[in-house]
Amino acid sequence: MERSHDRFRFLARFLAQPVDPEPAVTRQRERIAASHAARGMEPFGYWPNSTLRSYDTSDGGLNYRRALRDSREVREERGVIRIADIAYDSKLGVDPQRQSLDLYLREGLTSAPVVLYVHGGSWVRGDKARALFKPAALVPEGYLFASMNYRFRPTASLAEMAQDVATAAAWLRRHAAKYGGDGSRIALVGHSAGAHLVSAVGTNEAFMEAAGAALADLNSVVAIDTAMYNVPLQMKHALDAHTNAFGTERDAWMPVSPWHHIEGGKGIPPFLLFVSDGRPTMHEQVRPLQARLREAGIEAVVHEGEGRAHSPLDTYLGVDGDETTRVLVEFLARHFGRQAR
Repeated sequence: MERSHDRFRFLARFLAQPVDPEPAVTRQRERIAASHAARGMEPFGYWPNSTLRSYDTSDGGLNYRRALRDSREVREERGVIRIADIAYDSKLGVDPQRQSLDLYLREGLTSAPVVLYVHGGSWVRGDKARALFKPAALVPEGYLFASMNYRFRPTASLAEMAQDVATAAAWLRRHAAKYGGDGSRIALVGHSAGAHLVSAVGTNEAFMEAAGAALADLNSVVAIDTAMYNVPLQMKHALDAHTNAFGTERDAWMPVSPWHHIEGGKGIPPFLLFVSDGRPTMHEQVRPLQARLREAGIEAVVHEGEGRAHSPLDTYLGVDGDETTRVLVEFLARHFGRQAR
C-alpha cells in the first residue's frame, strides 16, 4: 500500500489536473475530506503539491519519517544542495554535532539573504534535520538556508544554548559569502524551544556581542509557537518540560526572558510571531509581547496558524499552498527588501 501511494504521488506531480473535475470526483473528495476532519487529520492535496498527503497520525502525532523522506525528495527535485555538518563552533568536551549546521543552497546563488533555522525539542532533544520543507520553499526563491544544532539540558544552560544560536549567526555573517550568501542580511527562525532561543538572541544584545557581532546584524526574527517570552510569568504555572529546562532560579531565567530585554534604540529587529490554532499563550504571552515591542518602536506581526497544532505548524511550513508559508515568505521578502528569486 505504501509503495502504491508513492507511485501515484509521483505521477500526480507531473499530471495536469482537469480544470473542472467530474461531479462524482468532487463528491468523493468531499467524503474523504470529511472523513479526515472527523479523525482530526489535516486534509491533503490531490494534485501537484509538495506532499499530497497528511503527516498527522491517528494518535495526534506526526509521521516525522515520512515528512523527512518527502521533504528530501522535494528538495532534490528543486535542485537544492545540502552541505552537512559544518562546524560553527568547537568547545572542549562538546560533541561536534551539537555545534554544527547544515547549509542548503543552489547553483549560481549570489548575495543571497540568509535564514538560520533553530529546531525545537523542549531544550533537551531535536536535530537540524527538522528543517524539512523549509529549504525547498526558500532556496529556490533565492535564499541561503542554514539549519543548526545546539547543546541541550542538562549539560548546557539556557543561556549557553542561546549563545550557540548567536555564535552560529555570527559564523554565517563571516562565512556566508563562500556559499553564495550575504552575511549582512540574516533572519533567525525558530520553532518551540528554538523560537524561545531566537527571541532571546533577538532581544538580549549580550549574546550577539559575545559572539563578536551586534543585534543590528540581525535582519528579523521569526518565532514559531513558544510560550517562553515572559519567562517568570510562565514559570508561575510551568509544565514539567519548562521546570526541567529552566530550573527554579529566577537569576538564571532573566538573561533568556525576551520580555525583559525589550528597549527601543538598541537594534532589536522586527518580529514575526506565529501561534498555533487556539493556543492560550496567544493572550498570555504573544499579544503582550507584540504590544511591548510596538511600544518600543519595533515592528511585531502576529499570525495564528488556522487549523494547525503546535508541531504541524512547523512541519507544514514550506509546503505548497500552506498559508503560514505565504506569510513567512512575504515577511522575509519585505524585510530583506527584495523580490522573490
